[in-house]
Amino acid sequence: MLWPWQRWRNSRQQALEARLKSAVVQLTKAELVIAKGPLVACIWPDVIALSPSQRYAWCRCGLSANGVWCDGSHGSGEGPLLFSPKRAQHYWLCTCKQTRTPPYCDASHHRLVPPS
Repeated sequence: MLWPWQRWRNSRQQALEARLKSAVVQLTKAELVIAKGPLVACIWPDVIALSPSQRYAWCRCGLSANGVWCDGSHGSGEGPLLFSPKRAQHYWLCTCKQTRTPPYCDASHHRLVPPS
């Protein structure tokens, strides 16, 4: 026979275990969303001097052999991002393709989950 406080503790423990299992499932779904996104070519950004007088084609899919520049490897998928910088200087260009400010790096590579 269990005392009422023991029953409460057991039900509380079961509820916590259920929440932990659902959190693991949510983490797995988030990892799957990242896996279906662009290919992570490299986890460190490229520092490149850009000129405002030129237009550049930044690769969004990660399939390019030219690093950050598009070479047409995307096929019928998502094409390149065409841009011109505002001034001549060195820029950090994203190579992991997870940035929220394309094509510039915003340190999103620090949030990447290593493959298991």
